[in-house]
Amino acid sequence: MRNSRLINTLQLLEKEEWDKFDLFLQSPFFMDKDESNYHLVYSLFLYLKSYAADLSNSELEKSEVCKQLFKSPNQEKGFKKLNKIMSALMTHLKHFISTNAAIDELNDCEEAMRLAIFYKRNQLDEQYFQNAIKKAQSLLRKEGKQDAVYYYNEYKLAQIIYTFQSSRNNRAGDLNLTQVLEYLDYFYLLSKFEYSGLTLMQNKYSNFQWTEIIPVETCLQPIVRKNNYFGHTQIALNSLSIDMVNGYTDSHSAFFEFVRLLDSNIHELPEGMRKNLAAFARNYCTQQYNSGDDSFLPILFQMYQDHLKLGLLFHEGGVHFSTLINIGNTGLRLKAFDWVKGFFEAYKDKIIGTPFPNDYYQFCMANYHLHVQAYDKAMGLVNSGFQDPYIELSARRLEIKIYYEIEEMSLLDAKINNFGRTLSYFKTEKNQSVPASILQMNNAFLNVLRRILLPKTLGNPKRIAKLRQYFEKLPSVAEREWLQEKLAELK
Repeated sequence: MRNSRLINTLQLLEKEEWDKFDLFLQSPFFMDKDESNYHLVYSLFLYLKSYAADLSNSELEKSEVCKQLFKSPNQEKGFKKLNKIMSALMTHLKHFISTNAAIDELNDCEEAMRLAIFYKRNQLDEQYFQNAIKKAQSLLRKEGKQDAVYYYNEYKLAQIIYTFQSSRNNRAGDLNLTQVLEYLDYFYLLSKFEYSGLTLMQNKYSNFQWTEIIPVETCLQPIVRKNNYFGHTQIALNSLSIDMVNGYTDSHSAFFEFVRLLDSNIHELPEGMRKNLAAFARNYCTQQYNSGDDSFLPILFQMYQDHLKLGLLFHEGGVHFSTLINIGNTGLRLKAFDWVKGFFEAYKDKIIGTPFPNDYYQFCMANYHLHVQAYDKAMGLVNSGFQDPYIELSARRLEIKIYYEIEEMSLLDAKINNFGRTLSYFKTEKNQSVPASILQMNNAFLNVLRRILLPKTLGNPKRIAKLRQYFEKLPSVAEREWLQEKLAELK
């Protein structure tokens, strides 16, 4: 029972949700208390609720639960009965989750729209319908955030008005159909451009294939450019984001116009879109820098600083571990050492997205100490093992870099061999916590470093040139920038 779908789903409930589910099960609106097994279903719930903080407790073995619920010595019959009760409680839990989500999503505007539909369906006095529609329109337009969700709601309102007018056989005018189409167009364009931009950006990393029914670049972009984006800021931003990724005319010009529009309208955009577009701008800078354009690194760093102040990097009250590392690496490359150290210390208790936040903080501080050449401090932070496998691999690479910088060649050789064995361990069937692509990047790092350290490489211009050519052709390699510096130092 402890590994059942019911228990696994209940484990996801917060304390407040347990209490709400309790009220749900007691409500005659949702439950038929005259059902033959209602008492047992509710008794099972109360028993499980008493272990809400520890649903892996041995008291939740089927045999123990049967004793508590049925007081029956016949275990086989008790198990069959318990399975039936568990299934019934799981059904009620699914209904509760669905109902609770619907209640949470119900706002005043949605409530007014549903009231209008109710009045239309029951053909009550037209004034009731019109009042409900006007209230919904007022509430919707009061928000002032004209994103895809806004236009979807405007489309729903226009559709409700159309069905009301057409039901009265009113053939005069357009029956509100033109507004239905207008809002539907805006909703489609905003949604299409937003998700197309995200897909194109993701494809830069994943390189997957897909076929568009209505291609953005050839069908929609010419229309919105010709009509000056219909004077709509969000359509302009999403259209420019696609130009940035596709390299239309001059992608850099599209980027700077995108940033100008984003900065001047940042407070007018809905929060979700604001964060997505800001992330899009940062990703563009990162890709340009990774492609060899160093001028985008200070732009990216300034964006990180600005977006921190605007709260655009916060999720669930914290900063994602990958964002923490990316901000730190950007600042360290620009030698903004004091700022980076202060940033790590300020956010060490706000790292999200990992069960091991301290691993990430400790590694980031080690990386900082490496960059300021405080090698002993850096070494002290990475000596111990890390629970997170990605940080463990990063820490072992950082350790290798320290020994290289301090020219401890005998220890460096041992650390390189140990790292090779670590990578082999992660390849085994028993431990597949790290994707093959990450292991390949780390193996490539070792391969290049071993070639750099070969005695016959030093003082051999031809061999060095050949190694540099090999390195440039590598599709992916860990510590690319550091390796590049070491290759440049070879003579």
